[in-house]
Amino acid sequence: PTASKTNSISGSPTITSQPSVRSLEVTVVVQFDKYSAETGYFIDSADGTTNYVARPLGYFQNEQSGKAVETFALPEGLSYRFKIIDLFGDGTCCWAGAGYYAVYEGKNIDDINSQLFFGDGEFGLAREHFFTVGTVQTLAPSVSSRPSVSPSFSPTTKPSISSSPTETMYIVDMTVKLDSKAMETGFFIASISDGTVYFDRPPGYYNGMDKETIEESIPLPAGQYHFALLDTGGDGFCCQNGFGFYSLYANANGDVLVFSDGQFGDAKNETFSVGEFSGEAVTKSGTNGLRGSLLHRQRNHSD
Repeated sequence: PTASKTNSISGSPTITSQPSVRSLEVTVVVQFDKYSAETGYFIDSADGTTNYVARPLGYFQNEQSGKAVETFALPEGLSYRFKIIDLFGDGTCCWAGAGYYAVYEGKNIDDINSQLFFGDGEFGLAREHFFTVGTVQTLAPSVSSRPSVSPSFSPTTKPSISSSPTETMYIVDMTVKLDSKAMETGFFIASISDGTVYFDRPPGYYNGMDKETIEESIPLPAGQYHFALLDTGGDGFCCQNGFGFYSLYANANGDVLVFSDGQFGDAKNETFSVGEFSGEAVTKSGTNGLRGSLLHRQRNHSD
């Protein structure tokens, strides 16, 4: 009779409930103007708690006046928010080019019936759309599979630094105090001269770190840089969600490179330099999708 107790082990196959979570393909099309590095987009859950796709500012730095077509697999039946942003606040249109964007269910972007929505390039700082993929259902727990993604990145990035041991690197210490919606905040550091992104923390990276203070040390070669801050909620990291701030210091001598509070809306750009860098503080160039010093442009709208 005791042998019948072995049947209790059959309870373990309850794990097989996971395969019921289906994914459907969604294709995003973005036609850029000639300043492609200033444009990015994100796909989040409709309530803003989970980030599924992040294309931060600078990601498309080599797509000047080009078109990006990307297909992503999203869990079926959930509601999503698509948000497109432009650091300069002039969208992807007008004098800089006739841009647009569209999202399709599936890969066939020639089928107008599969188009979920379309938008022209006149969206200013940001525009968002809400959409659902497939049949509506409650599959929120399926998001728990995402944490396995982040651990795979950090071990692989370190070895790449060893590829240029002869170049002098300058350590910049970054401190960021987040608000109660940390997953909405992200930032990156990119070279002003060629648009190379040296440090990237897209929105969603700090999910679960609400109101925490982030400290990171970033090695950079001598040069001038953009420090771009993003917030998918459009309210920075401040005010009713908690008073945040950010700062960059030169590790060698403690000089303050950048310091400000978290009140900046959708996006904000700062510029700084490290090392023995000689040259003009502001360079104008369209070759990498960036307009030289964006901070300078914000202060002088006449050009």
